[in-house]
Amino acid sequence: MDYATIEMLHAYGGFKGEVDDTILQHLISVASQMVDQYCGRVFGIEAGAVAVTRTFTIANGLLPESGEDALYFPDDIYTVTTIPTLAAGVTLTWMPDRPPYYGVIRDSGSWEDPTTIAGYWAYSETPPVAIIQATLRLAVWLYRQRQTTDGDRAIITPQGILLAPTVLPRDVEFILAPFRRVRLP
Repeated sequence: MDYATIEMLHAYGGFKGEVDDTILQHLISVASQMVDQYCGRVFGIEAGAVAVTRTFTIANGLLPESGEDALYFPDDIYTVTTIPTLAAGVTLTWMPDRPPYYGVIRDSGSWEDPTTIAGYWAYSETPPVAIIQATLRLAVWLYRQRQTTDGDRAIITPQGILLAPTVLPRDVEFILAPFRRVRLP
C-alpha cells in the first residue's frame, strides 16, 4: 500500500509539473516499502482488501507449546474477523487491549493445533500522519538523490550507476523510531 498520493507529493516537494508523475508514483511506492522494511510492519489496509487467514501450528513454530498461554503474532493484526479453530469454552485476552494486537493470551481451555486467525494484518486501517510525513520526505529524498553528487548524497558514476547512501536521513529515522516493531530472538 502506498502511504501518500501524487497530489501530496507535489505539494510537499514543491513540484510544479516539471516531474513525470510516473516517476513520482514509483518513488512513493519505494518510500512506502522502505518505511515498512525499516519499521518491520505494514501501516494500512488497502481499500477493498479481504481478511487474510494465518495458520499457527506447533510444526511451523508459531503455536505455543502445551501449557503456554500466550500466542505472539509475527505481524500486527488491526482487526480480527474470526478464529474458526477456537475450541468451545476457550476465552482470550488480546494484547494490548486495543489494536494493533501483537498477541493473544488464552485465559481458559487449550490451543487447537492448528489455530487459524482471520483478519486484517496491519498496524492500522490508514497510515498515521507521521508515516505519511516520513513517506513524503523519503520520496523527495529519493528523487533528489538522482540529481546530486556531493556530501552524503548519491554519486552517479561515469557508467551511470547510482551509488546511494546506506542509511535513511536522520529526520526520517527520528520520525519512524516510535513505530519500529521490536522483535525478540
